[in-house]
Amino acid sequence: MRFNKLAPLAGIALLLCSCVSQKKYNDLLGGKARSDHEISRLTQVEKEHEALKVEMDDTRAVLSRTEKGLSELRDKYEELGAEHMDLKTEYDALLENNRNLLASASDEKKDLNAKLTSQQKELDDKARLLNQLKEELETKEAAIEEREQSIAALNEQLDMQRQSLQSLKAGLNDALRGFSASDLTVVEKDGKIYVSMSQNLLFASGSNKLDQKGKDALKTLAEVLKKAHDIDILVEGHTDTDGTADFNWDLSVTRATAVVKELTLHGVEPKRITPAGRGFYIPVDANDTEQGKARNRRTEIILAPKYDKLYKLLN
Repeated sequence: MRFNKLAPLAGIALLLCSCVSQKKYNDLLGGKARSDHEISRLTQVEKEHEALKVEMDDTRAVLSRTEKGLSELRDKYEELGAEHMDLKTEYDALLENNRNLLASASDEKKDLNAKLTSQQKELDDKARLLNQLKEELETKEAAIEEREQSIAALNEQLDMQRQSLQSLKAGLNDALRGFSASDLTVVEKDGKIYVSMSQNLLFASGSNKLDQKGKDALKTLAEVLKKAHDIDILVEGHTDTDGTADFNWDLSVTRATAVVKELTLHGVEPKRITPAGRGFYIPVDANDTEQGKARNRRTEIILAPKYDKLYKLLN
């Protein structure tokens, strides 16, 4: 709009040109051309200025929006920063708690490992003890089985010996049936057979020489005994209390020896038979009566099974 005010001046300049010289006219034309050029340039500058102003306004608007966005971003950043700090604080707390838990878990793990180790050792000890007890039990069971077998063998052997004694007793009773009960008895007691022969059957009073009827009785007895090879024979001489102890000792021994000699004479093996004198120390009746003394004056032939096999089984 400033350029519009210059137009009258241009008209006046034209009027003046008609009144002035050619030189001045030319100068004026040159000035006018410069003015026009300057006006054109100024117009262009004004347009550019307007455009720059519009652009500046746009830029200010963009800048305003940018500043607003930047402010919003700063607020968001600060908010995120606060959240970050809260999260970091929470993370640090969780991390510390995790460390504590790990430390506690490590201690608990150590305790558990120690307990497990102790329990495993206890289990191993118990397993070894059980194996030891099992071995001992198996050993004892084997020993018991072996012992049962031995007991069975012992019982079998004892049964055989009982049968042998019963057979021997029956044989003796049959062989000695002709002798009176007052002179000769056959009794089984404590797994042995006792053949008791009175003095009247074997010897005269105070003598150690066998009478003939005594020899006959011993011969009959020998026929049975020499067949019983598994029987040991003990011949014991007994007296009453008449006379001294020395005399009765000697008399009981010599009478037992005489009976042994007579039995071996009729086939009884000497290694199976043993004489023994008891004097008056093992009476079967009181010595204060004649009847009691007569019972005490006797020779006992004790027949016992050989226990060699039993001893071997026991061992």
